[in-house]
Amino acid sequence: MTFKLQDPGRVGVAFLGVGRMGMSHLQTLAGIRNARVVVVADPDIDAARRGQEVSFAERATTDALDAINDPA
Repeated sequence: MTFKLQDPGRVGVAFLGVGRMGMSHLQTLAGIRNARVVVVADPDIDAARRGQEVSFAERATTDALDAINDPA
């Protein structure tokens, strides 16, 4: 299996769990210049979508394995 980095200067991140502490960590991560939040996962889709908005992630999901396996 091979893969190519979309942007070698940035790291793609799947973020799992956007509860109270998770949201705080997500806000911090979103402020890191070379980190790119690709997907936010939480069992509560509304929480995942809020996390998506905060981090400018490409998408939100309720499925943690889906997020982990995202090829981006």
